[in-house]
Amino acid sequence: MAAGAYAGVVKTIITIFVVLLVVSVVLGLLGRARDNAMARRIADEVAARMATDPVLLLAELERLRQVGAVNDEEYAQQKARILSSPAGP
Repeated sequence: MAAGAYAGVVKTIITIFVVLLVVSVVLGLLGRARDNAMARRIADEVAARMATDPVLLLAELERLRQVGAVNDEEYAQQKARILSSPAGP
């Protein structure tokens, strides 16, 4: 094979490598974007559930009382409010 033929083969191999690299980067970015969107949807669903689930609200209220973020009076008021609210979905 002549030197020109080798140069053509090398150029083709480099071109294929670059194309594969670009495709893998694009696919990786698309996958990451999809994963981020899914994570956001899950976080939104959990937040919505937490905002309406009386069991989760009471657990969080108890945690806040234990760490001193709410006093006993505030705890009792919020507990009564949560228990008197209609149940979530």
